[in-house]
Amino acid sequence: MAALHEAGRLADRTGDEDAVRRGLPAIRARHRLTVLTVTTRAGSGAGELFVFEGVVNPRATFEHLAVNRYLRDAMMAFKAKDRAFAITDIVGPKGVHVPGLAKVLRLSESQARKYAAEWVRQHRLTARPNARNRMIHSFVRLTDANLETPLEHPEYHRWVSGARKIGISRAEATQLWYLVVEGLRTHAERHFEDVADVLLANMRIAPGKGALWSMGVDLVRYATKLGFTTLEAQEFYHVTEGLTLLDSWDDVRPLWKVLSERYAGQLRKEINLFMRFWTPDSIMVSVELKAVRDTMRATGKPIALKFHGMEWGDDPRHELEYPVPGYWRELRRDGTPLGPGEQQVLDASGVQHATQKAKDRFMANQALKRHRREQRRKRG
Repeated sequence: MAALHEAGRLADRTGDEDAVRRGLPAIRARHRLTVLTVTTRAGSGAGELFVFEGVVNPRATFEHLAVNRYLRDAMMAFKAKDRAFAITDIVGPKGVHVPGLAKVLRLSESQARKYAAEWVRQHRLTARPNARNRMIHSFVRLTDANLETPLEHPEYHRWVSGARKIGISRAEATQLWYLVVEGLRTHAERHFEDVADVLLANMRIAPGKGALWSMGVDLVRYATKLGFTTLEAQEFYHVTEGLTLLDSWDDVRPLWKVLSERYAGQLRKEINLFMRFWTPDSIMVSVELKAVRDTMRATGKPIALKFHGMEWGDDPRHELEYPVPGYWRELRRDGTPLGPGEQQVLDASGVQHATQKAKDRFMANQALKRHRREQRRKRG
C-alpha cells in the first residue's frame, strides 16, 4: 500500500500517464514489489482516474483521481473559447489560422497526437479531416439536443456501467437515467430527488468522519489520507463519476445540489472542511454548509465545523491560472503555510482570511513570472 500511495502522489505531481509509467519501476524496486502497473480512464471534469495494481503477496489495487493538466489546459484554450484545433498550427491560403495543440501544451507533435487520440477514444473530442487531409479536432459539447433521445446521449452507457458496479440492474439504471434527463429537460428538481432516493438509500457515514471540500478535487485524496469520508467515497459516486451531462453548469447544478444536500444532511457530530478559497456560490458554501446548518436546527444538536485552509501550490517554472493539485499544505490564520503533515483548525472567518492571503500570494507570483518573461522577451 505504501508503494501504491507513492504512485498516487506521483500522479498528483505530474497528471501525466507517461510520466507516471516511467516512475513506476523505481517505486516497485524501492518497495520490493513483483508487479506495479497503471491503467487510466476518464474521471470527472479534467480529472483522470489512475488505477494502480501492485503485487507482492497478496495483490492490491488502488484507484487515484488526479488532475490531467494537459486536458485542463486544452479545455481552457479550446473548449472554453469554442475553437477547433489541429495537432500543429495550420495556416491556410487565405490566412485562416487553426491553432495547434502541440504548441499550446508545449509538447512534441507525437505526444500531442497521442493525447488527442486518447481524448477522442474517451469521446471528449471529435476528429474530422480537412481538405488537405489534416485532422481537425473539436471538444464535444453536450447541449439540449443530446437530451431529446436519452439512450443516445453519449454518457448513457457510462451511467449504466457505474450503476451496475453498485448492484443496480440495467433496467433500473435506465429508468433512473430517464429521470435525470427529464429533470434536465424540464428543470424539475423533483426528478433528481427521486434519483437520489435510490442512489443514496444505503449511504452511511460514521459520526465525526464526514468531510467537505471546495476548489480542487485533489482535496478528496487529502481528506481520505487523514481518515475522513467524502461524498466521492460513497457508493453512488460510481454512477455519477466523470459525467458532464450538459455543458451548462447552471442546468446541471440542481442535480449535484440534490446529491450534495443529501450527503451533507447525514453528517453528524463533527465535520472537517478543506478549502483553497471561500466562494459564496460554491456547492460547499451555498448547498452543503446550508444543509448542515438545517440539520442542526432540525435536530437541536450541534455539529462542530473544523475548517482547514489550503495553500495554493505554485510551479516556479510555469505561469499558472490554478494552483498545482496535490500540493497539500494547510494554512495558519494569517495565511502562512504550515509544514508537510501539520494541521491547523480554523473557524469560518479564519479560513476566509487565510485562503485570501494564499490566493493573493499565488497571483502575485504569477504576475512576477509574467513580468520576468516580458523582460526576457524585450532583451531578445
